[in-house]
Amino acid sequence: MSLPLILFVGVANAFCISTARALNTRLSAYLGAIKTSQINHLIAILVLVIAALLSNDVTEQFQFDRLKSVPLYVYFGGVIGGIFVASQSLVAEKIGLAKSCLYLIAGQFITGFIIDRVNNSSKDFRVLEILAIALIILGFGLGRRVFSLFKEFFLGAKNEY
Repeated sequence: MSLPLILFVGVANAFCISTARALNTRLSAYLGAIKTSQINHLIAILVLVIAALLSNDVTEQFQFDRLKSVPLYVYFGGVIGGIFVASQSLVAEKIGLAKSCLYLIAGQFITGFIIDRVNNSSKDFRVLEILAIALIILGFGLGRRVFSLFKEFFLGAKNEY
């Protein structure tokens, strides 16, 4: 896969995640986080079944006997996914979509870096990755300070942070 295509898919995924989170947050205001997560996953299952049925090799998509050969702990990703959708619906409703996306992206980058190092899937140590993590952490602190100054200057209110 070419680099421009990889970048396009990455940006398209970011757009989809942000849009889905905005919609899930809105739905959560009506139905609550757990019900929103249930509906979100039910619709996802339907979309994936339709995609499998439309694929070139339908029999390949529905080989359930292969599920037994997968280590049980790997399925924990589904549990994490359910918790993620429910918790993000709650968080985005409280702090806003932009801030929750920022925390999510920072957390994903830092966690991905750690997992890559633990699994040795990325053997070369990149100073730029460490610098990026430092900038993320610095950005959180700086962002809070700038917001505090902005709020104090324009609204005359002290920040609660």
